Amino acid sequence: MKSIYIFGTGGLAKEAAMLIRNINKASDKYLLKGFVEIATPEQNTLLNVPIFSEEKTQDWYHEDSAYIIAIANSKTKESIYRKFPSLQYPNFVHPLSFVDEETIQMGQGNIVLMNCTLSTHVSMGNFNTLCYQTTIGHETIIGSFNSFYPQSCISGEVIIEDQCEFGANSTILQNLHIVKGSIIGASCLVTKSIHTKGTYIGVPHQRMGT
Repeated sequence: MKSIYIFGTGGLAKEAAMLIRNINKASDKYLLKGFVEIATPEQNTLLNVPIFSEEKTQDWYHEDSAYIIAIANSKTKESIYRKFPSLQYPNFVHPLSFVDEETIQMGQGNIVLMNCTLSTHVSMGNFNTLCYQTTIGHETIIGSFNSFYPQSCISGEVIIEDQCEFGANSTILQNLHIVKGSIIGASCLVTKSIHTKGTYIGVPHQRMGT
């Protein structure tokens, strides 16, 4: 079994631990050795597993171990990776999610939680998080450090740049382009390409503050 450490101690970190348990039901691949807290830890354990401080790298930094960055905030995810680029960051896909393994292109450090669907010829960069029941349509291109919250629906042939966040139940219609750093609110319906960074809400989408 390969030792694994999880960056983060919040809800997504707990879900990542559950994801590891579900992967291990098929075959014992990973042994969760600890959580790594970015700030000073307020407690010593989480789910009966030790919590280590990021500052004390000698306690958790092991080149032969695997790591998950289980933090939703896109900029925080990227900053952790920039600090520790040489660590091993496998992709973790829940056994109950559907991925077209013959055509998928996926970088490193991606998290796909339960009941997600990644259709044919999807291309995905690094450190994206797909929460429960996210759907990614055919031939969609996704950059890096994006977060898709529960039941996000991305239609076919969409292009998503980096550091975007998609709220629960948000929908992106087909053949659209979403610029870097966009935040799509919960239940928002995006009907046209977004070329200006901002926060978008409503049906159809509108940029907040305009």
